[in-house]
Amino acid sequence: MSRITIKEYRAANGGDYDFYKLSDGRIYWLWFKSPFRGTEGAVVHLMTNNPTKEVGLCFIEKTNCGIVKMGLKGKSIEVPITLSQEVRPNKKYFLDKIVRNFLINE
Repeated sequence: MSRITIKEYRAANGGDYDFYKLSDGRIYWLWFKSPFRGTEGAVVHLMTNNPTKEVGLCFIEKTNCGIVKMGLKGKSIEVPITLSQEVRPNKKYFLDKIVRNFLINE
């Protein structure tokens, strides 16, 4: 199990990328390219602190009640979510799941 944690988070300001800094010094920028807006899926764009290095696109799909499927770079996982997030998704909740499941554990 990784001991790396999220050290700092800054929310996007009017359509910008959300900022994540990890305890090991890595910095990531995440942006909902295609958010949940009445659909069952979303796409998140991920970048490193180097503007020329793209991590990729993470796909999020609501599958069954309480489960979302996430995929990045050919790796696909199913993540449990709360009922309130199923009904009314919160951006930071899903971005935290991406950071914890794909970026910290890479």
